[in-house]
Amino acid sequence: MEAKKKNRLGRPKRYSPKVLDTAKTMSSQGKTINQIAKALGVDRATIYRWKNKYDDFSDILKEGEDEALDKVEESVYRRAVGFKVTEQRQTFNVDKDGHPRVAKVEKVTRHVVPDVGAAAFILKTRRSAKWKQPPETAVISDANNQERIDWKMLSPKLRMALMKELTGKEVEPEEE
Repeated sequence: MEAKKKNRLGRPKRYSPKVLDTAKTMSSQGKTINQIAKALGVDRATIYRWKNKYDDFSDILKEGEDEALDKVEESVYRRAVGFKVTEQRQTFNVDKDGHPRVAKVEKVTRHVVPDVGAAAFILKTRRSAKWKQPPETAVISDANNQERIDWKMLSPKLRMALMKELTGKEVEPEEE
């Protein structure tokens, strides 16, 4: 007697090794969950379900995201310290028929100056204890009420005492 095939109800499963490859590639390129879902032909809710259901899928997305963020960190660092870039420049002439023709191709190396904003960002995030700026306003609260005070209106001595109270650490005195 022939074995009967089991009738499966519902849609066929789309989760497969190919899904892992696509998800890893796209997440390492910085693509969003929506973009990954669209490329895989599924709803974003399916991506979140797969993340919860399959550890390998969740790990792949995290690894890809980490790769993308590593590239961003490297780019911000390069902007902060400056870098050299080699460009190819072409000079054109117009021939007798009026068509542009390449007359000269040269490689030019130029220096991109450091970006102070990128440097400040790196210092404030990686060395926050030394470089983080105090907030513009402070919120002081007790059980009954909450007060907002303008940080700049406080004397440096009072700011130091308040920062010590809030953070539990000694703060370097500010120059006036």
